[in-house]
Amino acid sequence: LTALALMAVSLAGVLMWLKRRPGGALSLPPEPCARPKAWVVGAALLIGILLPLFALSALVILGIDLATGMIRRRLA
Repeated sequence: LTALALMAVSLAGVLMWLKRRPGGALSLPPEPCARPKAWVVGAALLIGILLPLFALSALVILGIDLATGMIRRRLA
């Protein structure tokens, strides 16, 4: 039952975003220009030590983000 509720919330979020976005645009938020604060990095490291699967998924997401940023810079 919980899994169905989570799937419904996820689907509702995507549908609301599709209705409200500008036509033909992805409408991503602008990239932050400031580096993350030291306490944010420290908290992420602490959580990563306590929850190794979180650390693994965070590293995968960071790798994808860095790779797409490098590709985007090469194409620009």
